[in-house]
Amino acid sequence: MDQATDREIWNYAKTYNFIIVTRDVDFQEISIVLGAPSPVICLRQPNPSWKAAGRRLLGLEPTILEALEKGDIAFIEVP
Repeated sequence: MDQATDREIWNYAKTYNFIIVTRDVDFQEISIVLGAPSPVICLRQPNPSWKAAGRRLLGLEPTILEALEKGDIAFIEVP
């Protein structure tokens, strides 16, 4: 999906019920316009390593899981 457009990624996530994890804030706009078929988690750290991003997400796991279970989130920013 390296060369996929945002819309192609969106549709793929919708088809396979995936959560989108990105640094691209365009997905927030897409979720507002289209409604979220899948939640979007936006990492707001400038160029985090995969390791740092993974640690940050794991640290927020209980909060993210709770919000997902309630269906409360379409877009969440992770500072």
